[in-house]
Amino acid sequence: MRNPHWNVLTAMDAEALDVGPAWGALMPELERIDLLLQRRYHRIHSEDPVPFPGHFLLAPERVESRIAEPHGVPHWWESDDPTPPVPPPGAMHRLASNFELNEFEWNVLLLALMVHVDSRYHFLFSDIQDSERQKRLPTIELALSLFCDTPAERLARQSSLSADGSLIRHGLVRWMDRPGQSSDGWTQCTLLTDIGVYHYLLGHPYAPPFELGIEKVSCIEIEHVPSVCSVVEQIEAWIEMPRLDIHPVAVLRAAPGAGAERLVSQIAAQYGMDTYALDCETLSRAGTQGLSACRSLFRDIRLREACLVIQGLTSATTDDGRDLQALIVKLLEQRGLQVVCLIDAHASPPKLADVPQLHFDLPIMTRGERAANLYALVPPDATVDCEALSQRFGFSAYDLPVIAREADLYRRRRGALHMDHEDMLKALQLRAQQDFGKLARRISPRRGYADLVVADSVLGQMTDIISAARFRDDVLDMGFGAKIGYGTGISALFYGDSGTGKTMAAEVLAGQLGVDLIRADLSVVVNKYIGETEKHLAKIFDLAERDAGVLFFDEADALFGKRSETKDAQDRHANIEVSYLLQRLENYPGLVILATNNRSHLDDAFSRRFTFIVRFPYPDAILRERMWRAIWPPGVGVDPEVDFTSMAERIPLTGANIRNVALLATWLAQAAGDSSIRQRHLDLAVKRELAKTGRILFEPH
Repeated sequence: MRNPHWNVLTAMDAEALDVGPAWGALMPELERIDLLLQRRYHRIHSEDPVPFPGHFLLAPERVESRIAEPHGVPHWWESDDPTPPVPPPGAMHRLASNFELNEFEWNVLLLALMVHVDSRYHFLFSDIQDSERQKRLPTIELALSLFCDTPAERLARQSSLSADGSLIRHGLVRWMDRPGQSSDGWTQCTLLTDIGVYHYLLGHPYAPPFELGIEKVSCIEIEHVPSVCSVVEQIEAWIEMPRLDIHPVAVLRAAPGAGAERLVSQIAAQYGMDTYALDCETLSRAGTQGLSACRSLFRDIRLREACLVIQGLTSATTDDGRDLQALIVKLLEQRGLQVVCLIDAHASPPKLADVPQLHFDLPIMTRGERAANLYALVPPDATVDCEALSQRFGFSAYDLPVIAREADLYRRRRGALHMDHEDMLKALQLRAQQDFGKLARRISPRRGYADLVVADSVLGQMTDIISAARFRDDVLDMGFGAKIGYGTGISALFYGDSGTGKTMAAEVLAGQLGVDLIRADLSVVVNKYIGETEKHLAKIFDLAERDAGVLFFDEADALFGKRSETKDAQDRHANIEVSYLLQRLENYPGLVILATNNRSHLDDAFSRRFTFIVRFPYPDAILRERMWRAIWPPGVGVDPEVDFTSMAERIPLTGANIRNVALLATWLAQAAGDSSIRQRHLDLAVKRELAKTGRILFEPH
């Protein structure tokens, strides 16, 4: 039976698509398929009527009467409400139009949809097909016999249900058993319309599988800052391009934490589109389930005319990741998609085969723009230094509304009437913190200048580093940013013997800047497999750019050692890693500190690119005596007879050695029941410490 609504369905005026409830438009279509199935049932049982459960069927004459004069809803529609008005079929039109379905394919989709509508169709399908085989879903054979008039048409229409047909290729309808795997023949394969398509036709909102790295991007309306107005206009022009063929993918280059997803969501909302985000790294870990979810997502994005933001497409390093990447590139080769591919500011463009690309650059908000946005959100009576916070933290305009609410919650928790600087500082600090997992450890600075005993030359250079970090943006805004162009990051190399204070100095610097110290764990970062070390380092830099902490690499020669002569693929890849990391180091917006025991082990290219190079000399007797006197907490008593001057002169120890000796001496005194640290405790502790490195303490005469 031909669909009397088909010409109307495929020729709807786009302006009238969303009038009335979606289910009201679907009812006449469901009635038509239901009557065809009932007609088939009565023809099979014309001589031996079989009772059917639940009064689900009409008498044969009533079936024919309703086919001639449809009522607009299936006969089993039970409702106290009047028959719903038939609105223009908006969802049905979009589905048929977006996927270019013909009338036969539309009918098959409806047929395979019926069991979602009412479970009694399971029994009807089983009866009219083959009760012995228990086919509780419609088969390809049933679809062909219902909707094709001649044997020639049935043969021709089989291609619509192949893997390359629109229904199967786009996941609108699924094979529930693989064709060719049954001795019954491929036409006995059963069909089921995807549940996502069913919900779409009923007007239900899309619910993405959040656990697989797919989520809806919330839309926040903000006023765009001047620095991003240009790219906003460019993205709007991209959306408005005529969609005559494959729409170009928008490749948006943005720094981590710049709010790129939210920006795209806000722009898309102006055109009535929802925005969804796909995280390739998370989805790839789901294996084949992730591939299936990706196909469904692309179908639903096209179906609902939504915008999709893809993250991590260019960073695949595993087999599952590469499989997902290949699938996405293939899925992009279809019409009706609005896709944005986010890439890091330092990443290479994605390889998308024959899919056209348009590239955009999202600038980072200037410090002045951050301060202005922050001023606009804090209450007038708040005592918040917005300038200082804007210099210290890099946030996007989309983060600020929730940050301001959290700061106000801290104000309420204090029971104060007005928000102060500490309320906003705490909110910004916690929002800025990133999860580095096993790659790095966060250290909250506890020690300050009073705990650090180093040479005056080291202290002077530390003061310079703090000045550079604090006034970097000011100096760049004075014109150096345009003059230099690149290499504006602040980096420092600390070198010197083990135990000379390099790590403590990094902690003190972080404390002076009011941020955490992010210490990379090289045992996890360094990996023997090609590409893994680079991947780990890239992730650390990406996360650190969103974090406000000081990034610290200890024993950096293990990572950034001298580049070797290129003899094999391993050497070539190691050299590529070094070049990539040089680029990240030069453009990192915060402070990066690398420490090594031997400067000569570092690649010369690194040495030339450091903003500061600080030598931590082995402590002389004067420094050692200061260390001996400074190491003791107020609660630990030291015998006045202890001669720190003599010990400093005759025992060459580093600050780390002295710390170890002090701890062991205290334990020895406690074990002996002594109330204070005596010389004998220190002498024994020194012997133990020197013995660890094979050295001997010579007693004075």
